[in-house]
Amino acid sequence: MSNKTNPSRERAKADFGERLTYALSQSPLGANGESPVNALTREMIRRGHDVTAMAVRKWLSGESIPSIERLADVALLANCSIDYLVH
Repeated sequence: MSNKTNPSRERAKADFGERLTYALSQSPLGANGESPVNALTREMIRRGHDVTAMAVRKWLSGESIPSIERLADVALLANCSIDYLVH
């Protein structure tokens, strides 16, 4: 397996992180002053997802994108569409 990174994949992850950060800042979840990492982690766990604050940090920083199983709840909590987050 190659260690080379795919520039388009890296850009997609970075774009996802930027969109998620913005959407959370505009959502009710971001209105209470709690950090986006803590708020999203807490709500994802409450919805039955086994996630860590580190995973959420990676989503927000553009290092990774959540699995498809988690993406619908992420979008719902961020008060936006899946399409907005991934395109």
